Amino acid sequence: MGDGSIVTTGNRQSQIRRVRLDEPTLRRVAEALGIPDSERDDFVRDVESIHIFRRLRPPGTSGSP
Repeated sequence: MGDGSIVTTGNRQSQIRRVRLDEPTLRRVAEALGIPDSERDDFVRDVESIHIFRRLRPPGTSGSP
């Protein structure tokens, strides 16, 4: 799998991070994404990359994004 991600920090600097995920970790990701048990084997087998995007909160606010 071509693993990688771009991480942009709070000071707007972009960083590339790469990580290899083993099968148990991919299964936990599938569970967190709400993929049903019956589809998790296909997810783990077929996934090539995962891109994570997080909406940044405006300065001075609190709570979950």
